[in-house]
Amino acid sequence: MFIFEFTDRYYLTEEEWLNNIDSYINKLKNTVTGNKMFELLEYYISVGYEIIISNYNNNVINQYPHVKPKTNNKIYVYFPDTPYFIKVPVVKNKITNNEFINNIVSCIPLNYKIDMNRIKHKYDTQKYSIMFAHELTHVLRFIFNCNDVNEEEDTIYGLHNVLEVDGVIITENAFRRDFGLNLRISHQSEEIYIYGYENKLNLTKDKCKEFMKK
Repeated sequence: MFIFEFTDRYYLTEEEWLNNIDSYINKLKNTVTGNKMFELLEYYISVGYEIIISNYNNNVINQYPHVKPKTNNKIYVYFPDTPYFIKVPVVKNKITNNEFINNIVSCIPLNYKIDMNRIKHKYDTQKYSIMFAHELTHVLRFIFNCNDVNEEEDTIYGLHNVLEVDGVIITENAFRRDFGLNLRISHQSEEIYIYGYENKLNLTKDKCKEFMKK
C-alpha cells in the first residue's frame, strides 16, 4: 500500500524499521478509528495518491516524525529509525463534572484551544504507534484539504476543522480513546531521549530498540 524509502544510518536495520511500521499498522487497524483511516488511505492510494514513508529527511539535522506534501498527490511521512522519545500532556482526571473536560475525554471537537493552565494534567510517554497514527492523521487532513492554522490542535483533539468521515472522528485522541490511553491536551512535549541531542538519560541501544516497537 505505502511506498517505503530507507536510508541506512546504522541504528535500526531496514528489516527492523519495516517490522516496527508493520506492527504499528496492525495495531491501528484493530481500532474503530484505524479501520476507517486505513480504508480511506487505501482508497486514495488506489486513485493515484502516493504516500511515501521514509526514515530520513536529509533537509533536517535532528530527525523527528513529520509529514511533508511534495505535490498535490505525493505526501512524505518521515518516521525516523532513531530514538525520538517524548512525554506529552494528558488529562489527569477522566471523570469530572466539568463539561469541557468531558468533551475532551469523549473526543468531542472543541470550540476553542485548550488552556493547559486551567486543566489538571500530567505527562505520559508517547507510544510510537500513537506517533505514527498522529502523522497519518496529518496525511488524511492534507488529502481532504482541511489542514489549517490550528493543524496540530485539529489533529490531536479537534477544533472547528476536525476530520470526520462516516461518523468517525479521526484525531490522535480518538486513537488514544480506542487504546484506553489518557487524552492529550496540547502539542507541547517534554524530551526524554532524542537521538543526536545532549540527553540526560543514558539508554542502551537495545532498550531504545525495544521501546520503538510499542
